[in-house]
Amino acid sequence: MQIHDRIIDNIKKSTFHKHIYLTESGDHAILGIMHYLKNAGVVQVIIPDQGGWITYKQYSKKLKLEAVEMKTDRGVVILEELEKLCCDAGNKGLKTALLVTSFAGYYAEQPLDKISEICRKYNVLLIEDTNAFGDNSSKNRLCNGKLSDIIVGSFGKWKVVNNYHGGFISSNLKEVIECLEDANIAEKIKHKNLEEKKLLGNLEKAPLRLKFLMETAEKIKKELSAQGINIFHKDKRGIGVVTEHKSEVIDYCKKHNYHYEECPRNIRVNEKAISIELKRIE
Repeated sequence: MQIHDRIIDNIKKSTFHKHIYLTESGDHAILGIMHYLKNAGVVQVIIPDQGGWITYKQYSKKLKLEAVEMKTDRGVVILEELEKLCCDAGNKGLKTALLVTSFAGYYAEQPLDKISEICRKYNVLLIEDTNAFGDNSSKNRLCNGKLSDIIVGSFGKWKVVNNYHGGFISSNLKEVIECLEDANIAEKIKHKNLEEKKLLGNLEKAPLRLKFLMETAEKIKKELSAQGINIFHKDKRGIGVVTEHKSEVIDYCKKHNYHYEECPRNIRVNEKAISIELKRIE
């Protein structure tokens, strides 16, 4: 089997999706999906009010799709809020999609099975922006094409597939890939100069890297909890840790050489906090 075919096969097995499209980056994958949504007659995209990504709103606006911000629990989907928005869209006859990350803000897993159930009930397209590539959990498996209609992901710097270049789109809907293969769209998003041997190696290492990051996150949660620090979404899996804003957390990060960011930050949490960025570990 050629290296390119092995790459496609790896992504198929990791996502449970039949159709794969390689892109220049994760942002290019999101842009490609916005093009598909526009062509498919979708008029609004539900996005989280925090814990998502900056281009969700930017690219929705670029393609003249309405971005509807959904209230979340520090990035994690509140199922009642999602159901209200999906029901409202259905009553108005608005073709709708939901775009969420696998791990909200990298630090808290989404209840993907329940999200999928609501989306299917109201015929809302579920797009999973995965930062959990290689997840093989038997419970609430993420990066899961059995639940998500479309998955997009990045192979960029500090990602689970830590390739510094590339991204992908996957789906069981053949029309998604057919839309992306249109010359005008492909020119904007298709990968260029992808080092296939390097990418294949990083795809194969992704499950172990994901496991390491999640285990490190759990270790940090235990150690900080023992110091009386409040951990946000403490009991949810993630590849980062977000805590209350305290000098003890900053001291802990400096001692252990963990990169951290101070919040509020829309792509983490919209309140005063500290985000420990474990994905930067190489």
